[in-house]
Amino acid sequence: MAFTMAGSIGVAVWLGRKWDLSTGHEFPLGTLLGGVFGTAAAIWMVINEQSGLTDRIRFLGEIPSQDLPALLQGCRALVALPRYEGFGLTPLEAMACGLPVIASNTGYFKEFLNAHDEEKACGKIVPLEDYKAASKEIISLLSDGERFDKFSQRAWLRANENYSAFEEASAINRVYEKLWKS
Repeated sequence: MAFTMAGSIGVAVWLGRKWDLSTGHEFPLGTLLGGVFGTAAAIWMVINEQSGLTDRIRFLGEIPSQDLPALLQGCRALVALPRYEGFGLTPLEAMACGLPVIASNTGYFKEFLNAHDEEKACGKIVPLEDYKAASKEIISLLSDGERFDKFSQRAWLRANENYSAFEEASAINRVYEKLWKS
């Protein structure tokens, strides 16, 4: 089960699995990537060390935009839980790769996910700073294959029909046409 988590300190992506040969069990490999700098990076390094997860969590830093689609396609969902987000492209990038999104109630996330309409939604919105609600939604999404598939298909469709470069250019063109007519 791979998923990505975006927040004010960066994006954590749980990618792939690793076998523990001594027990025969597998566990997820975690990768923390994105804008983790300065104090936040130091805090995450200490948490990583103290948790005993240094062999399971990797810190990659910023990912070049051309590499992001391949990375996201290896994930199962995006979890974006910032306290504040003016616009936020991360959910749209994930949706364009067919990832369902669990996001905090900030910025335009509710609009991106079509969260007001359960029949068309491609993700779930959780209250700000409510990690328990986010955890519940992640587990629910990843344990219900039919729901996951619906959200995944809707995410791809919504991103490509409403937020593609073509749609953006068309919207700009409509603005210019209105201006020329007035």
